[in-house]
Amino acid sequence: MLYEKIMSVSQALSCLAGQVSEEQWQLIKMAKGELMDAADMAEELEGAPLYAVRGLSRTQPPACLLAKDQDQTACRCKTNT
Repeated sequence: MLYEKIMSVSQALSCLAGQVSEEQWQLIKMAKGELMDAADMAEELEGAPLYAVRGLSRTQPPACLLAKDQDQTACRCKTNT
């Protein structure tokens, strides 16, 4: 979702090609490069397991994730967010 939004902005900026000065286009290209980096990071985060995104321990997930019979909506785990 975030990846798609960032890519959409990058593509919209591409529409300015030929409509701005060379100096302005160089600045836009630099911004597009930063957007591509952000899109790559977003893609990695969106595909990462929950513990990686929230900074939880890879070896010891929160107790609520271990309890199979616990109601997911009632989970009140403390995380490192």
